Amino acid sequence: MSVLYNENCEWFQHGSKGADFCFLCHEPMTFPCIYWVGGSPTAPVSKGSELWLHPQCVKKLTAGLGRDLIEIHLMKDVASAWHQSMKEAA
Repeated sequence: MSVLYNENCEWFQHGSKGADFCFLCHEPMTFPCIYWVGGSPTAPVSKGSELWLHPQCVKKLTAGLGRDLIEIHLMKDVASAWHQSMKEAA
């Protein structure tokens, strides 16, 4: 994860062109921005694994991810019980 302040940062000097649009809001990218990239030894970094976000969009994304995580924890027992009842009904 990196915070990029302008086009003159080291990342752009190494050949990255960045993204034209924000991953979340799809508005044109501006600076400063946040750059996240994923990958692993078995799944190397590719253009599709990059996330470029406006700072305000990072707030929205992390809030949404937090809500989803809470929902998973709260609904885990409910979902498990539902799946068990479906197995028993079959």
